[in-house]
Amino acid sequence: MKKKIDWLNHSLEFFVVLIGILIAFQLNKCSDNQARESLIENHLSQIRYECQENAEKLDLSIEQITVQIQNCDSLLSEISNGQRPKKIRDLATKLLDLRNMDISTNAYNVLVQSGDIRFLNNYNKKRKVISLYEDFKSVAQINTSNQNLYDNHFYPYIKTNFDLVNWNKVNADSENDKKLYYSREFANTVSTYRFLLVSKKRIYLNQKTVIDKYLSE
Repeated sequence: MKKKIDWLNHSLEFFVVLIGILIAFQLNKCSDNQARESLIENHLSQIRYECQENAEKLDLSIEQITVQIQNCDSLLSEISNGQRPKKIRDLATKLLDLRNMDISTNAYNVLVQSGDIRFLNNYNKKRKVISLYEDFKSVAQINTSNQNLYDNHFYPYIKTNFDLVNWNKVNADSENDKKLYYSREFANTVSTYRFLLVSKKRIYLNQKTVIDKYLSE
């Protein structure tokens, strides 16, 4: 005689196992989601910290650029007056201090290169972060322009024509010193240097505003 199969009991056992698997799967999925959210929050926290550092560096750089613009104005005034070549030499050497501030992008690069940015599901947050770091490219561009002028025009002129060793050997009556210190070429170079410094200051100020806005949101 065949044993009667208890289909009801087997069905209940099957559904209990199935429900258990589904619950475990859902719990595992929730755990993965929480881990990803925690990972993204850590990335965003690092980006905010990096932005705060960038903002502080921009403040210091803006102060230094302001001083250098003033030095350019004083230098151009001295060149125009044509009376004190030693003063021209002194001001010109101050302008040798070219400091290009590099925006830090390490935290953003880690977010992108790790591929974790795909877990940033909040579209507005993702757009703001990407836009923020895309804006930073303008800093690199103006830095390059300043560096090119410095390397190819300003510094070579100073190095070739100014006496940077014998500080007292500058003669206001020397025709050669007058030619070198008061030349149109040098005045135009300083004027261009000043123009690029003003542009750099404007871009740095704009980036500081962008960062402050991001940090306030």
